[in-house]
Amino acid sequence: MEDATIGQPIRDVVLQVKAIATEDNLTVFDYKGIPDQQVKLTWLEQFFDGSPHKIEVETTPLPGSNH
Repeated sequence: MEDATIGQPIRDVVLQVKAIATEDNLTVFDYKGIPDQQVKLTWLEQFFDGSPHKIEVETTPLPGSNH
């Protein structure tokens, strides 16, 4: 994620990642994390059931953040 006003990565956020099985609208995975020093959050997942899923990511500023 990038701050559009300065063109720099936003480092002080929490990412809420959800994987939702679209057939039943059921959240099958929920994770909250903070990006690393390279402003990346790596998540590897394999869904075994073969059904479609959607991934949602919500960002929230950390306490004391400028964003």
